[in-house]
Amino acid sequence: MLPFIFPEWSAVLAAQSHYCGYYDLLEDGDINDDDIVDLKDAVLSLQITTGIYELPPICIYADINDDARIGTEETVYILRKISFE
Repeated sequence: MLPFIFPEWSAVLAAQSHYCGYYDLLEDGDINDDDIVDLKDAVLSLQITTGIYELPPICIYADINDDARIGTEETVYILRKISFE
């Protein structure tokens, strides 16, 4: 995981979101950075996992388990999140 710009915020942000750039907060699971965690993010995470789509640098901030990659854990998280909404 890339370091936070504001380290003192990292504990607060790590629970629900990650700091992206200077002004943007990316919610866990929001891989396409459209401010919504939805089925598009689940499909994109599967495409990244299988190598169909290359991981954009911003996507790493949507990583939910801090392993610095998008994988099946993110897909399961996204599907569970949208199924309970």
